[in-house]
Amino acid sequence: MPPDENYIRKHALRVKNPETEGQRKNSMWRIASNCDFEQKYDDFSLEDDTLTGAQETEVMEIIDESLNIILKAELNGLAWELASMSGYVFPEKFDFFSSNNSRAQHFKRLAVRAFEVIQKVRIDDND
Repeated sequence: MPPDENYIRKHALRVKNPETEGQRKNSMWRIASNCDFEQKYDDFSLEDDTLTGAQETEVMEIIDESLNIILKAELNGLAWELASMSGYVFPEKFDFFSSNNSRAQHFKRLAVRAFEVIQKVRIDDND
C-alpha cells in the first residue's frame, strides 16, 4: 500500500515542531513505518521507535519533500490571491509553479518574496 501523504505531513509537522523529544522520535518512526521501512531495512523495529542513522536520514528526506509540497501549495494560493487582487483572473487551483505564462511567473515571484519578507527567510524559488 502506498504511503498516506496526509499522515506523513501531519507527523512531518510534529517532527519539525515537537512538544517533546519523545514526540519527535515517535513521529519519525511513524513516518518510517508508514513508508514500509520494514520491507527496506532488516534492522527496522516494529516494537520500538528507535531508528538507525540511515533510517533517520531517509525519514528526514521524506519530511523535507512533504513540507516542500505544503509550502509550494501555500505559495501557489498566495500567488492566486495576489493576482486576483490585481485584477487578473486565473482558474481556481491554477499551478503558478508549472506555468510558463509570464504574468503567472510574476505573481509566483511576488508570493515567494512576500513569504520571505514576512518569515524573514530566503528560499530558493527555482522550482
